[in-house]
Amino acid sequence: MRKRNLIRPHSYKKNMKISVITISYNAVTCIEPTIMSVINQRYNSFEYIIVDGASNDGTLDVLKKYDQYITRWISEPDSGIYNAMNKAVKMAKGEYCIFMNAGDRFANPLVLKQVSLFLNDGFDYLCGNEISLKSGKVIDYVYAPTCITKDLFVNRSLSHQASFIKRELLLSNPYDEKLKLVSDWKFCIEILLLQHKKYRSIDVDVCKFNHDGATFTQKELGKKERMKVLEELLPNEYNQIKKHKQTYIDIIAEHCMESFEWANIYNVAAKKFTTMFTYIQVMGFLGLLAVLGKMIPGVLGLKIKHKAILSFLKKKYGYVVNNNANIVDKQVSIGDKFPIWVCWWQGENMMPLVPKICLASLRKNLLPNQQLYIISADNYKKYVELPEYIISMLEEGRISLTNFSDILRFSLLTKYGGLWIDSTCLVSQKMNDLSHMPFITSKQKISNVAQYVSAYRWASYLIGGNSLCIFQNMRDLFFAYCKNEKKILDYLLLDYLLEVIYELCPEAKSIIDEFPYDKGNMLKLAGCLNENLKDKDFSSMLENVPIHKLSWKIKYFPYDKEGHLTIFGKLLEIIQ
Repeated sequence: MRKRNLIRPHSYKKNMKISVITISYNAVTCIEPTIMSVINQRYNSFEYIIVDGASNDGTLDVLKKYDQYITRWISEPDSGIYNAMNKAVKMAKGEYCIFMNAGDRFANPLVLKQVSLFLNDGFDYLCGNEISLKSGKVIDYVYAPTCITKDLFVNRSLSHQASFIKRELLLSNPYDEKLKLVSDWKFCIEILLLQHKKYRSIDVDVCKFNHDGATFTQKELGKKERMKVLEELLPNEYNQIKKHKQTYIDIIAEHCMESFEWANIYNVAAKKFTTMFTYIQVMGFLGLLAVLGKMIPGVLGLKIKHKAILSFLKKKYGYVVNNNANIVDKQVSIGDKFPIWVCWWQGENMMPLVPKICLASLRKNLLPNQQLYIISADNYKKYVELPEYIISMLEEGRISLTNFSDILRFSLLTKYGGLWIDSTCLVSQKMNDLSHMPFITSKQKISNVAQYVSAYRWASYLIGGNSLCIFQNMRDLFFAYCKNEKKILDYLLLDYLLEVIYELCPEAKSIIDEFPYDKGNMLKLAGCLNENLKDKDFSSMLENVPIHKLSWKIKYFPYDKEGHLTIFGKLLEIIQ
């Protein structure tokens, strides 16, 4: 038996966040890439533990080669992989553990830095995405499931190479050492499905998983063990599978494969038809013009559509702006600091990666006289009262969360003023003092403006100030519209309503016209994030424009296909 204990200096650090664990046995041909992927992580609050099963093929020589980078390692006989994993957990000091076993590796050197943004959100189990490899080639891309269900564990599992698990759970629920291949699957059923521990998926590519391992070379044993666990923990599901003589693989095929392509085609067509039908249903004859504009390609079609929608809104709801001509209401104080509003409906702890990065950048660049408020489903009623008919529309699905947030935005700005900044706005400089500005937005000089009715004179994702003639009119227009109509006319209804105010309220028009154009393009960075950092002047991109609009729906990569750091990767490096 050979034991070796080496302590990295940071292993004594209090509140160690992550323990990375590698289990190995006679892995001389594959363990070095695993070790390299761990020790090259650009994140400090982690330790690295290796438990080897008394290898005799040269694996120990590899461990000795890298022992200055390994926090602790031992090499001794064990009774199987799960015995080794349980031993490693007892050696670990981190709040979360991840198993990156020999042959598997982190997807890139910034995995732990990305995951660190999710570690303080109070979850017991975090699961990211897996890149599946076989014979060195990518064969699949496995997204982490968004929710835990029985079907999930009957049909598939969670990738433990992409999972960050609270160490206390691994200590209190050790892996079943009687099983050879599926004890990690059983562990997930026990803690997530039966004990209801807190789980969330994270939009981070965590690992490159090698499908040449034992789990995939001993499939029959794996199936037998799964059936045994199902019989023990999920007897109803076990009986169903046994009755129909289906394996979990058969069930996946039955539920998923047949209808996937046709469902996508149908959804795209249905969405277009629904939009055109809504125009007619809400606007009547003018709706036919909007449909015509939708069908005519190019600038002409857009102009026809815009004109039809604006004509309808001004004719039916222009009275709201006229009635508010002599606005005398005053905004109320929410404290002695200028309020900055960010909304994520599910709460900050459920933000995806890009909003988390953006929120961190905003916090870093706030002035002392500015106060951040994060609005969610749980707290919005603390700040504003919305009519019951609007809340009912949301609950019944007649307006989307996006539409609801538009109403919420102008209700907050009407009552308190401040700045509404989208959760995907990256702030790269200290914020300006905005407390005395009547209007704040992003205003850009762009030649092709026909696509949007706003013509880039304002941006809903960055808007604020103390101009009641804009904000109260917007709030009241939304209220009047929702009280009378059953459906939201257009996804960009906000822009159409603001254009109505612009055309009918001279004071609002003057305020918007007088607001200066941006010095740079705050949309530019989003299109460059996946580009090689060396090809761009990173500093000037951030210095010339203080706020950048990104998207959480676009896949950004820390490294390009050649392994070079991207602009997104650089943002991850500097984020705190």
